Amino acid sequence: MLQKDQQDLRMKSDAIVQRLNAVLPIIRKICEISGVPAASIGVIHQGQSIYVENIGHRDVEAQLSPTADTLYGLGSLTKGFVAASLAQLLHNHPTVTWTTPLQDIWPEYRPQQPQLKGNVSLLDFLLHRTGLSGDMSVALQGDMEFILSPSEVAPIVSRLDVAAPFRQSWLYNNWGYSVAGKVIEKLSGKPAHEYIRESILMPLGLSNTTLRPVFDEHIDFADAYAALEDASTQCLPRKFPFLGSLFETAGGMSSTVNDMLKYCQALLQSRIDPQSTPLGNLEMLFQGHIPLDRSMESFGSYGMGWIETHLPGVLGLQGDNAELFQWDELPYIGDPRDPNKSVLTLYHQGASLGYYSAIYLFPETESGFVVLTNSMPLSDAADWIAQIIAAALHGFETSADYVELANEARRRKVGNVAAMMAEIEKTREEHPGDLPRPLDSYCGDYYNALGDFCVRVKQHKVKPGVLELCFQGKTTQEYELRHLHGDIFEWALTDDEQARRARFTTWEQSYFKMTIVVESWHIGTFLYFLTGQPKPRTKPLAWQVETTGTEPQTPQNQVLESTKNPAGDVNDEESHGDDAEIQPEHKFLVSSHILRHASQVFRKDLDPSGPWRQPEIQPDGLRHKNLDGFDPKALKHVLDLIHFRNDRVPDKLEMEELAEVAVIVDYFQCHEAMRFVVKSWIREDRIKEVIDEAQPGRPLFLWLLIAYVFGIDAITNAAAKTIIENNRGPFDSMELPFSESITFQRYLVDRQGIRMQPVL
Repeated sequence: MLQKDQQDLRMKSDAIVQRLNAVLPIIRKICEISGVPAASIGVIHQGQSIYVENIGHRDVEAQLSPTADTLYGLGSLTKGFVAASLAQLLHNHPTVTWTTPLQDIWPEYRPQQPQLKGNVSLLDFLLHRTGLSGDMSVALQGDMEFILSPSEVAPIVSRLDVAAPFRQSWLYNNWGYSVAGKVIEKLSGKPAHEYIRESILMPLGLSNTTLRPVFDEHIDFADAYAALEDASTQCLPRKFPFLGSLFETAGGMSSTVNDMLKYCQALLQSRIDPQSTPLGNLEMLFQGHIPLDRSMESFGSYGMGWIETHLPGVLGLQGDNAELFQWDELPYIGDPRDPNKSVLTLYHQGASLGYYSAIYLFPETESGFVVLTNSMPLSDAADWIAQIIAAALHGFETSADYVELANEARRRKVGNVAAMMAEIEKTREEHPGDLPRPLDSYCGDYYNALGDFCVRVKQHKVKPGVLELCFQGKTTQEYELRHLHGDIFEWALTDDEQARRARFTTWEQSYFKMTIVVESWHIGTFLYFLTGQPKPRTKPLAWQVETTGTEPQTPQNQVLESTKNPAGDVNDEESHGDDAEIQPEHKFLVSSHILRHASQVFRKDLDPSGPWRQPEIQPDGLRHKNLDGFDPKALKHVLDLIHFRNDRVPDKLEMEELAEVAVIVDYFQCHEAMRFVVKSWIREDRIKEVIDEAQPGRPLFLWLLIAYVFGIDAITNAAAKTIIENNRGPFDSMELPFSESITFQRYLVDRQGIRMQPVL
């Protein structure tokens, strides 16, 4: 019987190998299209290695081929190793669990967001469900150089912006695995790379897997490349930037196909018999805890360093291709009509300096594979190859033309960057007379609020009339800074320029735009939009600078004065007159440049060259402007947010306060500045509560106002429907300050609540 089982296994393995060999020409073509010099592939089935293939050149110049022992960077495949080592560490520390508040384990973490204090756990960070922005633009620059030290992890993570509700959305955040490294060091008393080597790598016999690679001419390490627009390749500097960096435990591992197949075997064995492997019980890591997208939960959920999904289905949702295509455009592998064919699938993807990768496990068949490549490609070839192998391994049919998909990904990526460059040039042409100040007035060192990140602006060394941007004062991070219009400059890079600097490609205009605002003769504010990833969007940051320009003739700071009854105590200056009828006056020191940037109304009202007369300069050297009829406390919240003082704004506002804020935001047309904090104020559970309890009356009108201003369609539709269904004539607005744009008596309502449409 045993012999027959072995024969069956051999026949199945032979069939798999035939299918894999049949798709090799497609894989080679994808590498050619994507600008990938080398790819190494390894497959196991029923716990045994059945297939290894090496394609192309690990060293293009020397024409050296890769082998199963060639080292590649793993990128985010590192996260699985880190999570596994943490599982062991927590097993040895029974007083600490995955859900223990992070502050109790790592006191250096001091979150600024009230909803996270005492609540956010290590598990939340490893699942990417903190709701915090994961932008790396400040820390990571050209040639994959990390320009902040590992000591900055705690202060930076403590101040990350909120981009989504806590534990409600999956937002990929590499900082969470930097946190994991700090926790490993705290609990083990050893450097993270040492503990991971001792607890995982050495027991599994992974002698060629490391967080601390050594480059030597005798070591078989694949050279790193970046693909140019024509699919030719640029050899990148021979270094490994993650080594010793603040993101080492997020993406710093290197390995080989042979070692990774051993790793796959150990992971699969840990599910069958946890006691038989040094890894122990890793079920918590593999279990999907949060959907990648709540509107498409069948596409997969995230564990700790692993995505859990099923085939038939869509794969590769963590990588670059999923950013270039809508998810419903991606290949569907297998026949969804076959109820008897469902395969549990665990996978992860990785990207690093010149290396893209993918790892897949199929526990039910004890199968798995790894794909390692050595390029920052035009399309994510490692992903396309992985999808092809997954289909071949299980005999799934797919109608996808992967060669055409690779071509289309390449067209979209190059086209997106070209479109960005064209739009920037178009903007410049549309403002021919909008000249900058004297360039010297912009020069200086600009710092963030923590004082740990500097942007130096200086005159270009060669080109007259052009500035130069220098991150962290490093000569390795210099970029030409060109005037766009007004006080806005840009340093946009073409696709090839980004590739040659080993930058992950971005086509977001806002990433490359900088607004430099000279406030007075010695103080300035620098607005730099850090929007490196299409998802999620991040907010602008403000930095102070000591500038070297001459004193302008008209100071640019303003004092805003509000004279409405306060809704509560505010931290601004009050002056009370003797007459009890006189309302207290509240003064706010603000930046006119920031107000003009954030508000369409102030943009016109405070424009020195505009048609409106500007207030006279007062003895205190400032211009004063009165604002009547606004709640001072609400006005303070809005001004704090506009001026990037997010830590001064409460995490939650009651309905009346939200309505006061909505009135101000609608009046001054500063919706964009409020976009992120509104998600914190009005979370999904609160929206549901408002809809469920919708009854005619003042509260409903308040929520109608709030929802309309902040674009919360679910509340707007429910509130308007309830109001209309309970009224026969003109509405009583309850003396609430609805603007003319909010006239809901003009709505036509489908009585079944399916459709709402304004009458124009």
